[in-house]
Amino acid sequence: MRVKGGHVLLVRPKSEEEVLDLYVERGKLEGDPYWACPWPSAAALAESMALANEKKEEWWGNNAKVADLGAGLGLAGLAAAREGASQVTLLDREPMALHCAMIAADLNGLPTDEETLGLRWREDFNYRMEWTNKEKVRQEGPTPSGGVVSAKVFDWSDPIPEELLSAFDAVLACDVLYDKDAASYVGAVVPRLLKESGLLVLADPPMRTPKHRKECVRLLHDNAQKDGVCFNLEQVCHHGVLFDKREVQVQIMHFRKSMHSTVGVKLT
Repeated sequence: MRVKGGHVLLVRPKSEEEVLDLYVERGKLEGDPYWACPWPSAAALAESMALANEKKEEWWGNNAKVADLGAGLGLAGLAAAREGASQVTLLDREPMALHCAMIAADLNGLPTDEETLGLRWREDFNYRMEWTNKEKVRQEGPTPSGGVVSAKVFDWSDPIPEELLSAFDAVLACDVLYDKDAASYVGAVVPRLLKESGLLVLADPPMRTPKHRKECVRLLHDNAQKDGVCFNLEQVCHHGVLFDKREVQVQIMHFRKSMHSTVGVKLT
């Protein structure tokens, strides 16, 4: 996929319909096939990270650990690994999505966590693609450089694994406010994933689900206060991205987890 700052190679099924057919065939009727296509907010965030890097603007410090929440094909997380994050963990409930994203990490020349490459979810799902041969990728692809990419199956409606609690310097969340339940889970989960002074980058088209975004931000603050912390809105910007031959406007919001409330950008 072409974004400002270069190309990011993505691996995806031919269509969402084929993924849905596979879910039906395997009796996985609760499966969500829409991870199988790229979404505009991830593309906009990838471009914003590249532009910020060009301007020497730091979104996170050295040795930053970044999570891509609801990663799907992994576009935002892969871009973060390329733009300065030391470690990137792709989090999604769909094993096939993570399978595709980890193959894409190899194709983009990003180093990948050896333990992740051997995780059982690859075998359990019994899903294969021609690029699963890591040696072939290494021989024909670029030399690995950038942040180390790993993946973990994570359903935000389940209890958070202990190893993910307060584990990240930044969480990226793109196009995750598609329904009220998803917005509620994001608002509940993010405060527990982030370290103190951690950064949440929330990206979605501003007019798609404004009520869901408002609810997510409310829960973000409410759940943080339960732990004696708060989230300060540091920055709001809009980024237009060329997507499916048309420009889509995406709103990108930066929230900082903090022990103290400050006067920041007014949310409208």
